[in-house]
Parts: sequence; C-alpha cells; structure tokens
Amino acid sequence: MRITSVLVVALFLAAPTGAAAYDRLVNPFHSCSLGGTPEYATLQEAVDAARPGDQIGVCPGTYDQTVRVTTPVTLTGIGSVLIKPSSSVGTTCFDVLVDAVTVRYFTIQGCEIAINVAASGALIQNTQLRRNAAGISLVGGGHSVIQNNLFDDNGFGLLVEGHSDGTVIRTNTLRDDVFGIYLNGAAGVIVTKNSVERAFVGIHAGLQTGDSTISFNSLSFNGSGIVLSALATGNQIARNAVTRSYTIDCDWDGSDAPVFSKNSCATESPAGAWD
Repeated sequence: MRITSVLVVALFLAAPTGAAAYDRLVNPFHSCSLGGTPEYATLQEAVDAARPGDQIGVCPGTYDQTVRVTTPVTLTGIGSVLIKPSSSVGTTCFDVLVDAVTVRYFTIQGCEIAINVAASGALIQNTQLRRNAAGISLVGGGHSVIQNNLFDDNGFGLLVEGHSDGTVIRTNTLRDDVFGIYLNGAAGVIVTKNSVERAFVGIHAGLQTGDSTISFNSLSFNGSGIVLSALATGNQIARNAVTRSYTIDCDWDGSDAPVFSKNSCATESPAGAWD
C-alpha cells in the first residue's frame, strides 16, 4: 500500500539526527559518531552490554537484525533507521522482556511481530511499522503507545491482552491492517485520539475486556468500525467518529452495559445505543 510522503515526513520530523547524549551506539556502518562512546555492530551486543537506564543510539542504516531486550534501556533510532529480520519465519524484531523499556524513532518492516512486550511500563513512540505479520503486542500494564504509524500488518496492528491497567494508546495512525486495535481480555486501557482506516475491524474490544475507555477515535473505510463483544464491566465508549464502514460503523452484542456517550455512527447496532 502507498504511504504518502507527507505522512512519512511528519512522523520523523522530531526524530534525533545526531549522536549526542548516548551511553552506547550501534554503528556498524560508521554513519554517526560520538567520541569516547562505546560502539557495537549489533543491537543485541549493545543491549547485552548495557546497564539499567542506558541510552542506546542506533546510527542510520538498514539492519537485518532482531533483539531481545532484557535490560531496562532506551533504544532510539538516529535519523533514518530501518530494522528488518534476516529471516521472516517466526521472527520477533523487538522482543521486550523487562519493565521500563523505551523503543522510539525506528522503521520496522517484515517481522512476524514487530514489537512484542511481555513486561510492564514500556514506551513505544514515533515508530513506523509496515508490512509485518503483526505490529505491536502488549501484555502487562502501564504502557504508553504514542504517535506511531502502523501500516499493512497482516494480522493486528496493535494487540493488548490481559490485565493492562494504566496502558495508554494515543494518537497513533493505523491503516490497512486486518485488525487495527484489538483489546483481548484487557483491563484498564485508554484508547484515545487514534486514526484507523481500511482495516477489517477498526477497533475490537472483547473476551472480557473491562474498565477501559475508547474515546475520541476517528475510524473510516473499515469493514466494521468499532465492535464490542463479550465484554466485562466498566467500559466507557465516548465521542468516537465512525464513518463509511462497509458492514457497520458501531456494533455491540449487548454484553455488560458500557457507558455510551456522544458517538457518531452512521450505522449502529443496537440502534440508538451509541448516542
């Protein structure tokens, strides 16, 4: 699918462009430098050598690499950094296994899962994910997923599972994914101000998702816009704008009793419930 140049420029407008204030650099192409800073050929080498709280800068280039993150660090792409696996079979590109990890300013392409987080307190920000089998998968709580672009993922763009109190999914753009944002038995998630287009289902919340808020999202040209099924209690669905879905804009199966407020749905089930 085509991604407009304006969108790409906007995504990387604030991306770091120099190798300043990093504790370690991944720099196999000698594409940036910082005197006296340890340099590594791979992301994995840098992470394995890091101390908790280290800032790891990844210098410009295309990396046929994956990484298991087992130390709480910040990984930042400097300029234009593309991450893709050397083999696409069953490959997770960023496998985050410890709390308080930040991943930001990367383009990630062609992975089985682009970013998998099996911990708490991750920050995923200003990344561009394209043509992965799945985009971002989260368990644990306290995550912030902010201002990312996710395109052409064959499964889900963004999946949240299990007890996820304090997780915020905000101002992301998702396009041409099968499922845009999928809350699967999640709890305590805030999904707000995201844009989802041309997914099979834009936002799905179900299988005992509870105590979550879905608000101020914009969805258009999806198969179905927002689908709520088999919910737990305490969900709030407010001020979402859902238009031009091919099947139905807003669909609720009657489970639990979410608090609906001022949603804009051209087609909805049950009729009148979403207003």
